[in-house]
Amino acid sequence: MLSYEELLADAEANAAEGFCPEQDGQQAAEQASAAQPTLEEIRCATRSLLDSRNLYELSIKDFKAELYAQLGCDPADRREEIHAIIQETVAELLNASHCRNKASAAHTESHELGEEDRRTSKQVYLVTFARPLVVAADNGTLLQKPEAYSREQIAQALVRSFMEAQGQKANAITFVVISVFLERHEDGEVHYHAAVKASGNFRFLGVKAKLLELFGLASHWSTKQLGYAAAVAYCYIPSPSKALQELDPAPFLWAADGAHPPLWEASRAPVNAGAMMALKEQGRRKAAEAGKAEPRFLEADVWPVVVQQNIVPSAHAREDLVAFAKRSGGAAMLKFCYTHWDKLPELIQRAWLMENVEAHVELSRCSRLDILQAACDSPCACHGRWKPAAAQLLLNNGIPAQEWATAMLHSLRRGREKGSLITHAGREGDEGKSFLLAPLRTVYGGENVFESPPRSGFPLLGLERARIVVLDDWRFKEDVIPYNLQLLWFEGKPFIISRPQNQHSGHLRYEGDAPVFITTLESDLVALKEGLQAGDIQMMLKRLKIFGFTRKLVNPDRTIPACGRCFAEFLWQHQKPDETLNMLPVRDVVPIDAPNLGGSSSSSSNQPSKRLPLDPTGSTPEAKRRLHCSWTLEEVIQFLHTIGLGHVEAAFRTNAVDGQFLSELSAEELQSELGLTVLQVKKLLTRLP
Repeated sequence: MLSYEELLADAEANAAEGFCPEQDGQQAAEQASAAQPTLEEIRCATRSLLDSRNLYELSIKDFKAELYAQLGCDPADRREEIHAIIQETVAELLNASHCRNKASAAHTESHELGEEDRRTSKQVYLVTFARPLVVAADNGTLLQKPEAYSREQIAQALVRSFMEAQGQKANAITFVVISVFLERHEDGEVHYHAAVKASGNFRFLGVKAKLLELFGLASHWSTKQLGYAAAVAYCYIPSPSKALQELDPAPFLWAADGAHPPLWEASRAPVNAGAMMALKEQGRRKAAEAGKAEPRFLEADVWPVVVQQNIVPSAHAREDLVAFAKRSGGAAMLKFCYTHWDKLPELIQRAWLMENVEAHVELSRCSRLDILQAACDSPCACHGRWKPAAAQLLLNNGIPAQEWATAMLHSLRRGREKGSLITHAGREGDEGKSFLLAPLRTVYGGENVFESPPRSGFPLLGLERARIVVLDDWRFKEDVIPYNLQLLWFEGKPFIISRPQNQHSGHLRYEGDAPVFITTLESDLVALKEGLQAGDIQMMLKRLKIFGFTRKLVNPDRTIPACGRCFAEFLWQHQKPDETLNMLPVRDVVPIDAPNLGGSSSSSSNQPSKRLPLDPTGSTPEAKRRLHCSWTLEEVIQFLHTIGLGHVEAAFRTNAVDGQFLSELSAEELQSELGLTVLQVKKLLTRLP
């Protein structure tokens, strides 16, 4: 076959000899036709080029350009034909590769792990390296016995093969965790199991081929539907066919972040409502297979039903649950509901606590002001009606909005301490005292608010779990909580919470700082109740920050919901400017010299240093950026642990986030690239020293 260059040289030679195209047009046409490659020539050139290529990273566009250069032409009128030949050849080679992989697997012992599915794309695989029964694979590659490698070398082989199988692919997937287990045959020879989890789904054929090519290791990739915990459990947990003494006592554990979880943790799959429902149904079917009655319905079984049916805590939640039990829950569930009728509302609430426990844990790590600040980013529930109504209510009662907002922030920051307990005291009732405090339940969650306790033997039970306390229509009576205990409580002193001893061991010493918010009547504050003296009243008054409400509401709009966003914004917007820094947590601000603030230049040098709040945008002030931009990576990691964010250490190490890099990251990048939540970002940015 002539190339274009050869044809051009022939044409020039013919011209020199006096060749005339008009005289021999037929000969020129035949020569041009001969320059076009035949289908067989195209197939041979395609196969020859593909034999040296990694089919798993093949770019058809780049390959066509290479093929046209090999053929010496660009047959524009045959491109579809050539594209079909390329696809056909690639499919043949992939199928041949799969057959070689199957042949290699056939050369090793079977471990009943099921048939490999080369079409699957998964994040987790269980890889088995069994001893070969032949010397070489069908392609001539010498097969190595697994014992030629250590556990660590097996892991290294997996990592290298995984990287080379992807080539120069952008955004390459990486292994996240690997655990390698050795199992010994009766004759003393060994094989390995490796549980692997990647950062994304991938097909295993390329890795399998590289393991054979680079290390002579034939491997079997289990494509059963299993997570990393199940793959680890297969190697770590004994079974009827695998005794405990046969298991590897010292497997090799590897993690990209350097912190592989211990095997007792890694071998347990996460539990959620769906898994609990599946487990319950599996038990029911096994019982039926054995001819037994359906297993008893337990309290824990309420959780998956409540979540699946979206039965939220409400006045009729119990009835919704029973209706489902009658409709689809079966006799066992219906009997349970009948027996535990009074307890069902509590179990429904507990079910949602179980479902959202991770959010509760994260919330518990945030300060009260962090949570209040986060509420500013929540959706508005009142269409902007709460703030003007609150401002008008305070104005009607002669209460400066700045004074009230500043006192509220001080109480949320400092907790229950003498003189900081916000108390709304009315004269007759219906003055709107509770309206201003109602959003506290929205901001902090009803389950985190301790409400006015009932008259019982254990009125303060549950206070130890509360973030804030709201005592609505409180009367300071001794028939619920002894007056001397109230004095200790409201002063911030430790005291004992009585608990029923049939459910607990001993009573509880309470040292929490949950702030207390009270609504009451003025007359009740100064009334000398039985057994009290004037000194008792004075001590109580010293503990309270009292706001008097004297005007009853006229035609109040009771449709305004308790809006957490508007409540939070109102407090931040109305705090006194000269006391802003006192309201913010000490860790949220940085001291700087501020001359001429409220004084002449001659006296400015004698003024104490001031504290400035965060920028209005929430970004880190420049003064802060200068302080920590010299941190090393280890100092950044130490800071993360100090503020309770040590669980994101791996992401910071992977990305080598030192102080300078940290100062350049935006809030969005901290979330999307380093895995922090909105609240965690706010916590990080506001606590930089």
